[in-house]
Amino acid sequence: FAKPEDRMMVITVVQLVGSVAQMVAPIFGGFSSIVFGWRFSFFCLALLWGSHAAYAARYMLESCPDSSEEKEEGSYFFGLRKIFTPGPLCLLFTECCAVVPFM
Repeated sequence: FAKPEDRMMVITVVQLVGSVAQMVAPIFGGFSSIVFGWRFSFFCLALLWGSHAAYAARYMLESCPDSSEEKEEGSYFFGLRKIFTPGPLCLLFTECCAVVPFM
């Protein structure tokens, strides 16, 4: 995502999905264990993680550049000034405040 606004929207959606999933999962897990038995949860998780692993193996590309000029710019520490801006830090702080009470 080239624009910072687009990246922020994606981060927001990912964080929202994670937060909602933490609220819905215990209800769904309890209901499914009563109706289908306790093994059903493990079977669903195995299918989910297996499909994620197959997708990652097939479609994820190497993110490390090959040329020596790009390696310096592509290092993990080069983009820290983009990471530690107020927007992502605010999202990180909000997630910590929202997730910690559930732990």
